[in-house]
Amino acid sequence: MQTERPTVAADIEEAYRAEGDRLFYALLAYSGDQEIARESVAEAFARALASATAIREIVPWVWQVSFRLAAAELRHRSRLAPLTEIQDHPAPVPTDLFEALARLSDRQRATIVLHYYAGYQLDEIATLLGTRRGTVGVHLYRARVRLRRLLEDHDG
Repeated sequence: MQTERPTVAADIEEAYRAEGDRLFYALLAYSGDQEIARESVAEAFARALASATAIREIVPWVWQVSFRLAAAELRHRSRLAPLTEIQDHPAPVPTDLFEALARLSDRQRATIVLHYYAGYQLDEIATLLGTRRGTVGVHLYRARVRLRRLLEDHDG
């Protein structure tokens, strides 16, 4: 039986402490469902622990896996669950934004959240989503246009 290096688990724990809340809120914005967000974060970090020695960069890997898990769950449920109050998280929830995000396509929503909330650049988003940089740019542009329209309609 092979034992993992002590620093691998510590590195994953450090990544969780540094990225866990931010990742949760990114997934909440993406999925509109706190259960999906919470479970995707937990499962991604659990998989990271199980595959620790095979992972080169923990943080991008966890973001990629958690978004893929959330997307799979959304496909499984075939719809976005309505956003309700968020338990155990003190930050205010911008429900009008979440409702507008829910009306975007999965790729547009993921691109917007990863770029504006998580701070990833187009190349990084392309890697996380398994697509090309140009495609990410198109999704980002279309998402901004649609969000602007949706949020202006909501205000007026």
